[in-house]
Formats: sequence, C-alpha cells, structure tokens
Amino acid sequence: MNARGEARLRARVVAAGRHLLEEADALARRVRRVATGWESELTVAVDTIVPRSRLWPLVAAFDAHCTAEGAPHTRLRLTREVLGGTWDAVAGGRADLAIGAPGEPPSGGGWRTRRIAEVGMVFAVAPAHPLASAPGPLAEAAIAAHRAVIVADTSRKLPARNAGVLAGQDALVVPDFDAKLEAQLAGLGVGFLPMPLAMPLLASGALVARDTEVPRDDVPLFVAWREPRPGRALAWWIDAAMRADWAFAARYTPEAGPQGERAGALSRRPPHHRRRPAIFAISRSLLSRWSRTNARSASESFFPAASFARMPGW
Repeated sequence: MNARGEARLRARVVAAGRHLLEEADALARRVRRVATGWESELTVAVDTIVPRSRLWPLVAAFDAHCTAEGAPHTRLRLTREVLGGTWDAVAGGRADLAIGAPGEPPSGGGWRTRRIAEVGMVFAVAPAHPLASAPGPLAEAAIAAHRAVIVADTSRKLPARNAGVLAGQDALVVPDFDAKLEAQLAGLGVGFLPMPLAMPLLASGALVARDTEVPRDDVPLFVAWREPRPGRALAWWIDAAMRADWAFAARYTPEAGPQGERAGALSRRPPHHRRRPAIFAISRSLLSRWSRTNARSASESFFPAASFARMPGW
C-alpha cells in the first residue's frame, strides 16, 4: 500500500472511531435521561437574529429552576445559526431545540413546532449612499445596481434558503446581523434589516428607510424540536420559549424618526402591511425566578420575497 492509500485508510479509521465515540456518548446520555429524566447535555440552536444578550435571562431562569428542583447538572450548549441553518441544526441532530427558526418548517415530517412571533423588515441604507436620495419607491433594477449585504445561511444538509439578492447583484457576505448592520452603516451595501434592530438607527438618522416596489411580508418565527418524548430540560426550554412574550416592532413612521420621505416611506404602505410596535420580554413566570433582573428583548428576522434570486443567506 502506497502513502496515499495509507492516508485514506487512516482517515476512514479516524472517521469510524469518531462515529463510535459519538454513538457511545449518545447512548450514555439516553441512559442518564431514562434514569433521572434530565438530559446530561442540551443543545439549543438560536438564530442569529436573536440577540445573545436576550438569552441570558432564560439561562438564569433555567439555572434557578434546576436548583429549585434539585436536578442533576445539565450541560447547556448554545449555538448560533442563520436562516435555514437553524432548522438544519435540529434536522441534523446538532441541536435538540431551535429558537427563532424563520419561515415555514422544512418538508419531511417529524417536526414539532410552535409559532412564537412575526417580524417586519425595512430596507435601509446609509445617508450618504446613492439610494438614500434616489426617487422612490425603489425599483428592483435600481437596487440591483448596488451591492447587497447578506448573512450567510449555515445549512449543512437542508437546502439553503433564499436571500434578498437580485439576479446579477453583487453581494457582501457576512457572518451575522451585527456585521450586516455595521456594513450597511458604513455604506458598504444595502439590504433589508429587522425592524427592531434598525429602529434606533432610523430614529437617529444613522440609517435611512426607503420604500421599495417589492415589499417584504412579515415572517413567522418558530420554536422547533423533533424529540417525541422530551426530557425535563428540553421540556423546560420548550415551555419557556412558548411562554415568553414574543412581539416585534413594526413599520417605521414619521413620529419615530426624521421628517420627510425618508421617515414616512414605509408608513404609506397599504393597511395590511402595517404592524404594531412591540418588544420581546421574558414572561412574568420566568421573571419570578430572577426578580432582581429586568428583561427586555427584541428579536428580528425576515424571509426573502419570492421574486428574489436564490442565494444562501439572509
């Protein structure tokens, strides 16, 4: 056997060994769950549109619940995913639960989901960007002439979901919404932003809201899992996510920001496009677990319009 053949054999042996270790670890976790009802480890995939700072109250409440129950230690693992990758994490066994999974569930069955929120989107650009002063509403041809900023889809097995990039449009691909926001603030590209993320910057004038000929619809967000008989840790997280008060800021209005077409463009949409301003807050039942901590949270997401070209990412 030559060196190349030996390298391939070693790679196969390592992969097989890794698979056996993963299977043994999964068996050990199942044994513990059967014995105590509590998972030894729980992985929660959170879409990148949910700010990390909004997860810590849930973690604190979970810790308090486990302490009150005298529960054995459950190692909690939080991961960040994007768009279809949030669904993919559960479908592929990388996560036990998805929070903020956008759009409709993938096909294939076996999904257990709860719809928890809807969110509106706003097309936003830096004040110095050419589209900030272009005649509106903006046509697709006008938008396509400028680079879009998108957050890359993290799907591994499921098909990557569509993004707001028009056919022939250049794109700057970034890893998360923080980077997307920074790039658009710097005038490096354009794109739709979740309303709660964009609202303070629209109000301050750091970003300009523009109306578009093809608006974005509200996007549903879900809690999703596939385990038919959740252990006690997973059951707690499912219940906590569903009991939280999920609601989202809506359309930008003249009262919320600068004067003129830049501020009022979105307020002129037909009534069925308007959404109510709101915030995301942890429910009172969870607040009782950590009464000294105030929690307010906002989550943002969007799903691309059907007329936009396929490209993996937000």
